[in-house]
Amino acid sequence: MKSEITNSQRADVLIQALPYIKKYYNKILVVKYGGNAMINDELKEAVMGDIVLLSPACAAFDMFKNFAERGRYFKEIVMEL
Repeated sequence: MKSEITNSQRADVLIQALPYIKKYYNKILVVKYGGNAMINDELKEAVMGDIVLLSPACAAFDMFKNFAERGRYFKEIVMEL
């Protein structure tokens, strides 16, 4: 059974997060997902519940000059979402 989070608790988390939101606004962040989060279902749900994974779905052999070009193209697509 999930415990319900109150609006007051949500507000507290947002207040604590504001300095980081300001610091990283309009930046791309990479989140490493591994360790205990891989084997602990409760932690996995807590960590991944607010994250959207954006990843190319397959290899792109011969479509781009190099990985940097592929990354720029992928970033353009993501920024259009």
